[in-house]
Amino acid sequence: LTLVQTDENALTEAIHGEAVRVTDWRDPCVIRHAGQYLMVLGGCVDERGCMLLYTSPDMRHWTYRHVLAISDKADGIPWECPNLIQVDSRFALIYSPCTEVRVKTGTLDAALRFVEETDEVMEPERNGFYAPQAFTDEDGRAIMIGWLPESDNVPHKGWAGVMSLPRLLSITADGLCMAPIPGAESLPGVKRLTVRREELPYTWALHDNGEERTLLTLAPDGTLTLDRSRSTLVETPDKHPIIRRVPVKDVNDVFFAVDGSAVEVLVNGKGLTGRIYPTK
Repeated sequence: LTLVQTDENALTEAIHGEAVRVTDWRDPCVIRHAGQYLMVLGGCVDERGCMLLYTSPDMRHWTYRHVLAISDKADGIPWECPNLIQVDSRFALIYSPCTEVRVKTGTLDAALRFVEETDEVMEPERNGFYAPQAFTDEDGRAIMIGWLPESDNVPHKGWAGVMSLPRLLSITADGLCMAPIPGAESLPGVKRLTVRREELPYTWALHDNGEERTLLTLAPDGTLTLDRSRSTLVETPDKHPIIRRVPVKDVNDVFFAVDGSAVEVLVNGKGLTGRIYPTK
């Protein structure tokens, strides 16, 4: 396979015309939809982070359509690594605004305008899970893989983070939900269990070697906390707690995977990911 670069069909800012000024323009995502190709790019319009939509009949000739979604804050922070993916009968817009990963779910109307139904934080820790990429596999499943950046503050390690386990996406009344891909539960360091509402608060020791300990707690109000205060004897790693809210059910589905320094947690379809760096 040889990639031959050509400027014949290169996209430039001129595609937007005079009326739209786009900065920090990058990170294409292309999907097939309704007999054409849709591409989203991230960036800023008028200092507001956004996702822009383009269409093409052949992936060579593109037309700018409109801003698909945009921040309500003119803070100059771009939306990075945008994803547009069909999940069941709806669509998810996943983006990384230089902080926590966020997701909007909704529908596309006949004019390809996004009709928003939910807007939420997908992963709360930028240094735990960032810049995910979503795709549809040959079986029609919506799958997402994210990047787990390093957070031990050690420069020039020779690598830049690790990748998450693949996650299956679905859209429910709770918004976008994630589940471990089939087969993940057979991997070392992986557990999936249930805990009843009346058992909360419940705490799991995800790693405990007697000197270093990482705890996960689910509270009755849905507060999910990854306590990293004693996760390593090393001084440099980030040890602040990672906290988010999750929906609480009568029976709660809890999945966690611990692989060296990587911790991935899914509770009732909502994610919390971080790095811990134990010495043993």
